[in-house]
Amino acid sequence: MENLKNFNAKRLYRTLELPDAEFIDLLKSMGLLHGKRTCYCGARMGLRKRAGEKYPTWQCPQRKCRKEKGFLVRTFFEGAHLTLKEIFQLSYFFARQTHTQDETQFDMQRDDGSTVGTHVVADYKNYFREVCGWYFAKNPVLIGGPGKVWRWMRLC
Repeated sequence: MENLKNFNAKRLYRTLELPDAEFIDLLKSMGLLHGKRTCYCGARMGLRKRAGEKYPTWQCPQRKCRKEKGFLVRTFFEGAHLTLKEIFQLSYFFARQTHTQDETQFDMQRDDGSTVGTHVVADYKNYFREVCGWYFAKNPVLIGGPGKVWRWMRLC
């Protein structure tokens, strides 16, 4: 996540303009999507793209197995109803704390003129707060001097 520390609005909008395949590769390089998967049988799974599906599926290459996993299973994006780019954009607004609710909805307008609903934006903000809470619960920050050390958990 080090490459996101200096991520500014100009870079955000350039990133959102990437073709979907390049954007997915970027998310893989950031560790937000799986770059490889291993099947229950131990074989390395491959990606299989079916016509009409939004994302490919991870599939085991073993003839006797052929188990499949959804592309977004066990990722930050699992169960999402928004596009990966919309979630990425929302997370940027959340992290930078640059937008009010109305500004977020205005900037989240889609090409067809529709926008992300108020409840959806609020739900994602709550989800992002939970993710921050999980992170700091697993990685508490120690503060204090010699002989005085406190655990401090910052919730977003």
